[in-house]
Amino acid sequence: MNKLYEKGGICQQELSDYTLKDKGAMTRILNGMEERGLVVRQVNLKNRRSFAVYLTGRGKKLRQQIEPIAIQCLNQATVGLTTTEIQTLKILLRRVSSNLE
Repeated sequence: MNKLYEKGGICQQELSDYTLKDKGAMTRILNGMEERGLVVRQVNLKNRRSFAVYLTGRGKKLRQQIEPIAIQCLNQATVGLTTTEIQTLKILLRRVSSNLE
């Protein structure tokens, strides 16, 4: 949801890659989000064989409600870590993530 908030109009494949979900799982997730009125899919103007996914107003509102909870969770998870340790953790997690791609 955050990726859609930052950059609307993302194709399903890009979302699958970003979230490390297979195509089928991403389709099911987006179907559910679409049924709840959180996203809409429109024909991708760059590639008419795919769809661009956008957050709706309702989806943007939900994201704004979730953000403080996510920040609180991250703050709790990093209690006791120095700023340097947090930066190192981010670097290591990005490396682990890229290894999984």
